[in-house]
Amino acid sequence: MLLLVAVQVEVRIRDAIKGYGVSATVEVDGRKYRADNGRLRIDLDGGKHRIKAYAEGYFPIEGEITVRRGGPPAYEFFLQPRQVSPPPEGKKGYAVWYGWVVDSLTLKPVAGVNVEAKVKWGIFKTVTDTSGYYTLTIPIPEEKDVPLNVTVRFYREGYGDVVKEIAPIVEGVYRLNVDVPPAGK
Repeated sequence: MLLLVAVQVEVRIRDAIKGYGVSATVEVDGRKYRADNGRLRIDLDGGKHRIKAYAEGYFPIEGEITVRRGGPPAYEFFLQPRQVSPPPEGKKGYAVWYGWVVDSLTLKPVAGVNVEAKVKWGIFKTVTDTSGYYTLTIPIPEEKDVPLNVTVRFYREGYGDVVKEIAPIVEGVYRLNVDVPPAGK
Protein backbone atom coordinates (compact mmCIF):
# COMPACT_ATOMS: atom_id res chain seq x y z
CA MET A 1 0.00 0.00 0.00
CA LEU A 2 1.40 3.40 -1.04
CA LEU A 3 0.68 6.22 1.40
CA LEU A 4 1.21 9.76 0.19
CA VAL A 5 1.77 12.21 3.00
CA ALA A 6 1.49 15.97 2.58
CA VAL A 7 4.71 17.85 3.26
CA GLN A 8 4.96 21.58 3.91
CA VAL A 9 7.41 23.14 1.47
CA GLU A 10 8.49 26.67 0.74
CA VAL A 11 8.70 27.87 -2.84
CA ARG A 12 10.91 30.94 -3.24
CA ILE A 13 10.71 33.18 -6.28
CA ARG A 14 13.73 35.49 -6.62
CA ASP A 15 15.06 38.13 -8.96
CA ALA A 16 17.88 36.45 -10.92
CA ILE A 17 20.07 39.59 -10.82
CA LYS A 18 19.46 41.11 -7.37
CA GLY A 19 18.38 38.07 -5.37
CA TYR A 20 15.33 39.88 -3.94
CA GLY A 21 12.10 38.04 -3.34
CA VAL A 22 9.63 38.71 -6.18
CA SER A 23 5.90 38.86 -5.52
CA ALA A 24 4.66 36.45 -8.15
CA THR A 25 1.89 34.13 -9.21
CA VAL A 26 2.92 30.52 -8.74
CA GLU A 27 1.05 27.66 -10.37
CA VAL A 28 1.53 24.23 -8.83
CA ASP A 29 0.04 21.49 -10.99
CA GLY A 30 -2.22 24.16 -12.54
CA ARG A 31 -3.50 25.57 -9.23
CA LYS A 32 -2.66 29.27 -8.65
CA TYR A 33 -1.09 30.69 -5.50
CA ARG A 34 0.46 34.04 -4.59
CA ALA A 35 4.09 34.27 -3.42
CA ASP A 36 4.22 37.52 -1.44
CA ASN A 37 7.74 38.96 -1.51
CA GLY A 38 8.85 35.75 -3.17
CA ARG A 39 7.76 33.32 -0.45
CA LEU A 40 5.01 30.72 -0.60
CA ARG A 41 4.44 27.96 1.95
CA ILE A 42 2.16 25.16 0.84
CA ASP A 43 1.38 21.57 1.71
CA LEU A 44 2.04 19.22 -1.18
CA ASP A 45 1.67 15.47 -1.48
CA GLY A 46 4.88 13.52 -1.92
CA GLY A 47 5.93 13.10 -5.53
CA LYS A 48 6.55 15.24 -8.60
CA HIS A 49 4.88 18.60 -9.15
CA ARG A 50 4.97 21.04 -12.08
CA ILE A 51 5.73 24.63 -11.09
CA LYS A 52 5.24 27.79 -13.14
CA ALA A 53 6.04 31.26 -11.81
CA TYR A 54 5.45 34.64 -13.39
CA ALA A 55 5.42 38.30 -12.39
CA GLU A 56 5.13 41.63 -14.15
CA GLY A 57 8.48 42.74 -15.56
CA TYR A 58 9.95 39.22 -15.58
CA PHE A 59 10.18 36.31 -17.99
CA PRO A 60 8.14 33.34 -16.70
CA ILE A 61 9.84 30.16 -15.59
CA GLU A 62 8.67 26.55 -15.40
CA GLY A 63 10.12 23.56 -13.67
CA GLU A 64 9.47 20.45 -11.67
CA ILE A 65 10.07 19.63 -8.04
CA THR A 66 10.02 16.28 -6.28
CA VAL A 67 8.56 16.53 -2.80
CA ARG A 68 9.44 13.99 -0.15
CA ARG A 69 9.67 13.98 3.60
CA GLY A 70 13.20 15.03 4.55
CA GLY A 71 13.64 16.74 1.16
CA PRO A 72 14.82 20.31 0.66
CA PRO A 73 13.08 22.82 2.96
CA ALA A 74 12.79 25.31 0.09
CA TYR A 75 12.75 25.22 -3.69
CA GLU A 76 14.12 28.35 -5.36
CA PHE A 77 13.28 29.69 -8.78
CA PHE A 78 15.03 32.73 -10.24
CA LEU A 79 13.05 35.00 -12.56
CA GLN A 80 15.04 36.91 -15.17
CA PRO A 81 14.01 40.59 -15.33
CA ARG A 82 12.91 41.82 -18.75
CA GLN A 83 15.10 44.92 -18.31
CA VAL A 84 18.52 44.77 -16.69
CA SER A 85 20.69 47.73 -15.73
CA PRO A 86 24.29 47.49 -16.89
CA PRO A 87 26.95 46.51 -14.33
CA PRO A 88 29.42 49.12 -13.07
CA GLU A 89 32.29 50.11 -15.35
CA GLY A 90 35.50 48.12 -15.08
CA LYS A 91 38.85 49.78 -14.45
CA LYS A 92 42.24 48.73 -15.80
CA GLY A 93 44.25 47.14 -12.99
CA TYR A 94 41.23 46.63 -10.67
CA ALA A 95 38.69 44.01 -9.72
CA VAL A 96 35.29 45.70 -9.40
CA TRP A 97 32.80 43.69 -7.39
CA TYR A 98 29.17 44.60 -7.02
CA GLY A 99 26.01 42.93 -5.83
CA TRP A 100 23.08 42.93 -3.49
CA VAL A 101 22.79 41.71 0.08
CA VAL A 102 19.45 40.13 1.03
CA ASP A 103 17.97 38.90 4.31
CA SER A 104 17.95 35.09 3.99
CA LEU A 105 14.51 34.76 5.63
CA THR A 106 12.52 37.71 4.26
CA LEU A 107 14.34 37.94 0.89
CA LYS A 108 14.35 41.73 1.32
CA PRO A 109 17.42 43.94 0.79
CA VAL A 110 19.57 44.79 3.81
CA ALA A 111 21.04 48.29 4.14
CA GLY A 112 24.11 49.07 6.20
CA VAL A 113 25.93 45.78 5.67
CA ASN A 114 29.70 46.21 5.86
CA VAL A 115 31.55 44.56 2.99
CA GLU A 116 35.24 44.02 3.73
CA ALA A 117 37.74 42.42 1.37
CA LYS A 118 41.11 41.34 2.81
CA VAL A 119 43.99 40.67 0.46
CA LYS A 120 47.70 40.47 1.23
CA TRP A 121 48.17 44.07 0.01
CA GLY A 122 45.36 45.67 2.01
CA ILE A 123 41.82 45.81 3.29
CA PHE A 124 39.10 47.39 1.14
CA LYS A 125 35.68 48.33 2.52
CA THR A 126 32.26 49.58 1.53
CA VAL A 127 28.68 49.53 2.90
CA THR A 128 25.39 48.52 1.26
CA ASP A 129 22.87 51.26 0.44
CA THR A 130 19.11 51.21 1.13
CA SER A 131 18.57 48.74 -1.75
CA GLY A 132 21.21 46.36 -0.35
CA TYR A 133 23.55 47.30 -3.24
CA TYR A 134 27.32 47.70 -2.98
CA THR A 135 30.34 48.19 -5.21
CA LEU A 136 33.88 47.44 -4.11
CA THR A 137 37.00 48.26 -6.10
CA ILE A 138 40.17 46.31 -5.34
CA PRO A 139 43.51 47.12 -7.00
CA ILE A 140 45.28 44.14 -8.60
CA PRO A 141 49.08 44.24 -8.32
CA GLU A 142 51.13 43.33 -11.37
CA GLU A 143 52.77 40.33 -9.69
CA LYS A 144 53.16 37.44 -12.12
CA ASP A 145 52.57 33.76 -11.32
CA VAL A 146 51.27 34.49 -7.80
CA PRO A 147 47.78 33.22 -6.97
CA LEU A 148 45.79 36.12 -5.58
CA ASN A 149 43.21 35.16 -2.99
CA VAL A 150 40.67 37.31 -1.18
CA THR A 151 38.51 36.86 1.89
CA VAL A 152 35.28 38.85 1.75
CA ARG A 153 33.26 39.38 4.92
CA PHE A 154 29.69 40.69 5.03
CA TYR A 155 28.60 41.81 8.50
CA ARG A 156 26.07 44.01 10.27
CA GLU A 157 24.61 44.14 13.75
CA GLY A 158 21.51 41.97 13.93
CA TYR A 159 22.80 39.54 11.29
CA GLY A 160 25.22 36.65 11.21
CA ASP A 161 28.51 37.15 9.38
CA VAL A 162 28.96 35.65 5.93
CA VAL A 163 32.53 34.98 4.78
CA LYS A 164 33.48 34.07 1.21
CA GLU A 165 36.92 32.83 0.14
CA ILE A 166 37.57 33.65 -3.49
CA ALA A 167 40.54 32.64 -5.61
CA PRO A 168 41.91 33.89 -7.81
CA ILE A 169 41.07 37.57 -7.71
CA VAL A 170 41.60 39.03 -11.16
CA GLU A 171 40.93 42.22 -13.07
CA GLY A 172 37.34 42.64 -14.28
CA VAL A 173 33.76 43.22 -13.12
CA TYR A 174 32.04 40.53 -11.04
CA ARG A 175 28.65 40.21 -9.34
CA LEU A 176 28.59 38.64 -5.87
CA ASN A 177 25.18 38.49 -4.19
CA VAL A 178 24.90 37.33 -0.61
CA ASP A 179 22.09 36.20 1.69
CA VAL A 180 22.73 37.16 5.32
CA PRO A 181 20.98 35.26 8.10
CA PRO A 182 19.31 37.21 10.91
CA ALA A 183 21.30 36.77 14.14
CA GLY A 184 20.42 33.56 15.95
CA LYS A 185 18.85 31.94 12.87
